[in-house]
Amino acid sequence: MSGTVDMRPTPAMRVSFQATRRAINRQRDGSRFSTETIPRLKLEYQVSRAMFARFVGQYTARQLAALQDRDGNAIMINGAAQPATSTREFRMDWLVSWRPVPGTTVYVGYGSTLDAPDAFTSRDLHRSLDGFFGKVSWLFRL
Repeated sequence: MSGTVDMRPTPAMRVSFQATRRAINRQRDGSRFSTETIPRLKLEYQVSRAMFARFVGQYTARQLAALQDRDGNAIMINGAAQPATSTREFRMDWLVSWRPVPGTTVYVGYGSTLDAPDAFTSRDLHRSLDGFFGKVSWLFRL
């Protein structure tokens, strides 16, 4: 199941909200194998003709049942049964682009992933990944 809402509150701003929910059941007995819930927000703002900014925030909650074979027996990897897992993370990405002259563009961005022990909560978030991004492109004219 998924749904998207796109809005343009001003000529310079675009807002998009998307939500996805997936659930997979085992064919043999109908028990739940995995679920995934992903709400995503994207905000874009055209500051001027030459400058653009974007924010993307996405929360992902995944639950995976213990691995089992067709007969319902635990799957062993290196002698250990594979347990149920649950992951929750919040990902934020920021991007700013600047075009001082046609054919020349500068991009600068930052991304961060935060992990949470409980679903849909902002407490106890801890940073697990950070990344910076930079790019310059220009057009050579002869």
